Amino acid sequence: MSNAFACCPGPGPDLRLEDCETQLEIMESWFRGHFEYPSARTPYDQDQGRHQWIWGGPYRACDVLAGHFGGIVPDDAIQDLAALLDAECPEWAPRWDADGLDAYLARDVCSIADCLPVCLDAIDSAAELARQEAAAASPALCRALYVQLMASLETYLADAFLGMVMRHTELLRRFVENHPPFQAETMRLADVFAEYESIRERARTALYDMGWHNAERVRLLYRNVLGLVFPTEQAELLRAVRRRHDILHRGGAGKEGGLPAVGPAEVAELAGLVRGLALHVDEGLQRIHGQLARGEGRARL
Repeated sequence: MSNAFACCPGPGPDLRLEDCETQLEIMESWFRGHFEYPSARTPYDQDQGRHQWIWGGPYRACDVLAGHFGGIVPDDAIQDLAALLDAECPEWAPRWDADGLDAYLARDVCSIADCLPVCLDAIDSAAELARQEAAAASPALCRALYVQLMASLETYLADAFLGMVMRHTELLRRFVENHPPFQAETMRLADVFAEYESIRERARTALYDMGWHNAERVRLLYRNVLGLVFPTEQAELLRAVRRRHDILHRGGAGKEGGLPAVGPAEVAELAGLVRGLALHVDEGLQRIHGQLARGEGRARL
């Protein structure tokens, strides 16, 4: 259980001198000022039949009061109040002020960005191998590293996009409204609620099945759904996509015949391009996520 109330100011030393009734009033006022019924703002998952504790928790009054007032207020007073509060509501959710919301958003941004280190690690590994003497003498190794770099980028772009769309309802709606197969569908009015309940899973499946090696499609997805514009190195990326296609599906030969020149220099150049795009996307995603999550959080407050 996370300690959401650890940042709250501790009770003053004068509380020790108050009578029992006053101590109970102060403790109850403090508790209700920092915790609330989960039904107030905590999302509830109808399918699972339980709350989604996105703000932290659940918390029991006895644990909270003992952690905050223990050693200052007599234990029997804490236990008496905790029994009343636990009987009123066995599980409590924290109230969030602006500072608490900012801290929550910072943690959530970090969780969405978890896929970036995986991508950067793959880039560094490929670049390091390309610097070895064996790479200069092995065109096949360089071609394999080239493909690995493109696969790392595709995986990152897919995972990051999926995470954003599944996290924010506004982005999910934009994707559904802009996805051509969904645009072509019609439905009966009687099916509206069934479609609504399944739309998240349908969108997830569509994104999983999508070909993320199509650079132009991915660029448009990021622009139209997330509002994130890729940097200007699009031409270089498209050439890299075509070269990856030739390596994988044509035995390395281009349409004009012959093997493309892929050596350590080309691998290093692509590593720099992929790293730059991944960092650019990550910076944009964190900014967009923060803006959307802050608006969603304010709506709950």
